[in-house]
Order: sequence, then C-alpha cells, then structure tokens
Amino acid sequence: GEPAAERPFAPVVAERLRAATSELAALLASVTSPLQVDEAHEARIAAKRVRYLVEPFVDRIDGAPPTLKRLKKLQDVLG
Repeated sequence: GEPAAERPFAPVVAERLRAATSELAALLASVTSPLQVDEAHEARIAAKRVRYLVEPFVDRIDGAPPTLKRLKKLQDVLG
C-alpha cells in the first residue's frame, strides 16, 4: 500500500545494466559448444536486453557506440 520511493534515474539504469551484463556473462560462459542451441538463444536474448538498455544513452556513455556494435555482432553470431 505504500507508494514506491522515488529514485534518481541514472542509478536505477546503472543497477539494471549491471544485472543484465552479469546475466549475459553467466549465459555466455554456459555456451561451450555449437550444439548448445537453447543456451545460445538465451545468451542472445540477454545480449539484446543489454543492448536495449544502452541504446537510449549511446551519446552519454563512454564507449557505447563500439559496445553496441559488438553486442549486435554477438547477437548475429549466436543466431
């Protein structure tokens, strides 16, 4: 019943980005063979989540443009 406490936007996005990149790293570590199609698909979806978190801030995050390019390439590689 209590209203949610307001938090500044940047720390919330940073928290979500840390969580999403940790999830992506764990999923990528679990893909050790080209035969792991399901695991690769889950990692691809996790990469997409990270990409979508970064894209709106591409001009405000150092290194974002090459990171986005790498995430897109990773998605392509994972299928």
